[in-house]
Amino acid sequence: MNNETELSAPVEVSSEQPMMGFAASAGTAEGIAIVLDENGDLSALSGIKKDSILVCKTMSRSLLVVIPKLKGIVAEVGGVFAVASGAARWFKVPAVVGVDGITKKIKDGDFIRIDGDTGAVEIIPETALASAV
Repeated sequence: MNNETELSAPVEVSSEQPMMGFAASAGTAEGIAIVLDENGDLSALSGIKKDSILVCKTMSRSLLVVIPKLKGIVAEVGGVFAVASGAARWFKVPAVVGVDGITKKIKDGDFIRIDGDTGAVEIIPETALASAV
């Protein structure tokens, strides 16, 4: 299963430095962010599509069932040996954890790129997406 979105031209990222966390599950992914609020309101998950990347405060066991449907996972809290990180590796879903303040920096619907090999998370500006098409 290929977790990378194919585009006709390379997509430039913003001039800002990527947000960094811990590489929890190998691979890269680009997709639409679905952000869970601090309360972990799972109603946001009802609209998950195959190109979604989950952005959350922390991964709980209740989120394990949606991992196979995700293109990637970014968590503000957690470690590479956490159960959710292991589940992401099991399902071969790229994951980055321990990204400080990520749920405040990324908004629902942002197009993001995550790198589960380096721990980098980047927001891809809409202007870059428009020029890549």
